[in-house]
Formats: sequence, C-alpha cells, structure tokens
Amino acid sequence: MADLILRDTDADELTDRIATSVIEQLRPLITDAGHSRLVDRRTMAGLLGVSLATFDRLRSTNDIPTRWIETTPRFDPTAVIEALPPISPAERYRTAVEAK
Repeated sequence: MADLILRDTDADELTDRIATSVIEQLRPLITDAGHSRLVDRRTMAGLLGVSLATFDRLRSTNDIPTRWIETTPRFDPTAVIEALPPISPAERYRTAVEAK
C-alpha cells in the first residue's frame, strides 16, 4: 500500500516538505516570541552534536559569541551556529569515517 501512495512522489520534494514541517513544529521550542534563549556550554555542545571538549576547542579557535552572566558563559544557539566556519566536504568525510 505504501508503494502505491509514494509511487508518484518525488523523493526530494517529499524530503523538503518533511523537513519544512519538522522545522515549523520545532520553531516554538527553539525561540520564544522571537527571543533567543541562552544556554550553557554543555547544552550548546549537545545542540551541535559534539563533546564538551570539542566545543571548548571551537571556542578557543573561533570567534564564538559568548554572553557572560556574572562569571558564567552562556550562548545563543543561533548566533553560535552562524559564527561557525563552514565544514568542508573533506572534513565531513573524515568525521564520518572516524565515527565508524
């Protein structure tokens, strides 16, 4: 039955529609009335899918925007992601091979 339903559906179009739907459903959880939520180091590392040590290395080698609340660093996930350098295809491949 699923084959019949998906037979005339373009896979790329379906993927785009699903991604758009997921993003729209998650958007309220990510932002609150247009205001970014600040997160701690551990949460930011988790959002990026890297270890805390890797996130700290990124902070030391890149200009990662940091907000300080007294002596505690906090991060705006949107600003951090925009500040990260793009990942080259070679780096993506190396990371995928290392993960296996």
